[in-house]
Amino acid sequence: MGRIVVKSAAPVAETVEAAPGILIDLDERGVTVGIELLDLSVEIPSAELEHRYRIRPKHLQQLRTVRSDATTLSMGT
Repeated sequence: MGRIVVKSAAPVAETVEAAPGILIDLDERGVTVGIELLDLSVEIPSAELEHRYRIRPKHLQQLRTVRSDATTLSMGT
């Protein structure tokens, strides 16, 4: 369990469910300004997020790293 929220300071106009357990915050122009993983075990569909929401591969990798670190902390290792 657990969750991760990564957001910029930009205002959110809409939140969409990109995949089960993954919410994407969009600004008024449809640009991604935040990502929320509702569960640390959720699968991150990188190709879809890159294509549909124009999330850069380096940002997806950073999200995976944060998730891995959070999972390690929550397990107490």
